[in-house]
Amino acid sequence: KYAWIDSLTGAQTEGASKLINVTEMATYVDDTLASAAQEALQKPMAKAIEDMTKFAGTFLPALQSAGWLQASKELDGACYQATFQADEVQVFEKMHISTAICYDGTNRVTVMQQNIVRV
Repeated sequence: KYAWIDSLTGAQTEGASKLINVTEMATYVDDTLASAAQEALQKPMAKAIEDMTKFAGTFLPALQSAGWLQASKELDGACYQATFQADEVQVFEKMHISTAICYDGTNRVTVMQQNIVRV
């Protein structure tokens, strides 16, 4: 059986190569957060942290509502955690972004096992 629709959005596609995997999801998230962080450069540290926190507060819930994420015991039942803070040493010039995300990947292989037992 071939998948002729996008696994996440259900959109019709031209081929069977539209199954998105966790690596592609993680790369998209990294690229998007890095792009938002670029916009925070040259701003006061407090404003940069505020802007990134606000952006992640919209972006990460959107990923969850799109079905990209699943709850994790490691995250105390949450799908993600994100922190934005100034560096301890270079407080005035360096911001750290830390994320913990539990992705819900795509089923690419299904394994079936049958056991025959006596009556």
